Amino acid sequence: MALAEDETEAWRGRARRWAEAELAPIVEEMDRSDRAPSDLTRRLGSAGFFGLGQPRDWGGGGESTRTVVAVLEELARVSSVAAVETAVHLSVAAAPLARWGTDAQREQYLRPLLAGRALGAFALTEPEAGSNAAALRCRYRWEGDTAVLQGTKTFITNGAVADLLLLFATRDPAEGRGGITAFLVPKGTPGLRASHSFSKLGLRGSPTYELTLDEVRLPRSLQLGPEGRGLGIALEALMGAGWASPPALSVSLGPGSKSWRAAVRA
Repeated sequence: MALAEDETEAWRGRARRWAEAELAPIVEEMDRSDRAPSDLTRRLGSAGFFGLGQPRDWGGGGESTRTVVAVLEELARVSSVAAVETAVHLSVAAAPLARWGTDAQREQYLRPLLAGRALGAFALTEPEAGSNAAALRCRYRWEGDTAVLQGTKTFITNGAVADLLLLFATRDPAEGRGGITAFLVPKGTPGLRASHSFSKLGLRGSPTYELTLDEVRLPRSLQLGPEGRGLGIALEALMGAGWASPPALSVSLGPGSKSWRAAVRA
């Protein structure tokens, strides 16, 4: 227990110092311009944050949930944008790939994610399928061993800039949750484009996109997990497989803690 606490506090201190040095000088400009520095992802990755809590076999650090939460809290205390980017990358992109991916998928896609050489994103929400994720309209069909995807995704954090999307589509909306399958979609895949980005009141500097898929063709090797298990994979990530839920809470706790301290000083 003492060793685990030592690990957590060491990472907390490291994240706090890094955030004060690297994020504090740029947060006001990010909010004003609604744009993060182009190298923010690289800097977060170089600091070791993109492999936190992930399997050591694929380049992760294997840290505890407590440690991941501590790091995200410290990042969020200075910049919610940096914390959200890290939390999304870890909890709903890297973690599902680590759990459900084949060894070939992990080698090609997970290892760069955990090394900080690539950014992951999560594409579930659609214009008519938000809280009711089983109501997806983005469809796929098989042409031999090629999945062909058609549809729209919306409110996708980092959707146009991420190197890898974990994206969900249905074989037929009438099949409900049993028709939904998860796919890995690399950046630059033909037919995938960002139709527009959203202007937000908060989290300025964290880009949020609507994505259009027009006959996007994916080899079967980019299917993640069994066919028809996509919704389970998505909800497992969102609801807390391992530590997917604590990151969302810690991203909120950081600004809350900062606000409380400011109020006490006042």
